[in-house]
Amino acid sequence: MDKRILFPTDYSKNAWNAISYELQLYKNVHCEFYLLNAYQVSGYTLDSMMVSESGEPHYEKTKVLSEEAMDNLIGQIKFQPRIQNIGFTPFVPSTV
Repeated sequence: MDKRILFPTDYSKNAWNAISYELQLYKNVHCEFYLLNAYQVSGYTLDSMMVSESGEPHYEKTKVLSEEAMDNLIGQIKFQPRIQNIGFTPFVPSTV
């Protein structure tokens, strides 16, 4: 791969527009996109010192939603024309 590009996303329309732009910009370059979505479990704050842990229902639900959205995003990307020399590696770490 000639280029490695980290692309943070929140799955918004603005993020999709930026991804579309990047795909066009690098359409003739061998590259690997690293798609990153860091999520935070709602209801947990540093003020209350409550930290969500793996296995807790809120944590697992948020994780599954983020992973599903990443799968959908990769599906949208692969549906785009002229995607040949580009690879995709998803990352969905928690911000906990």
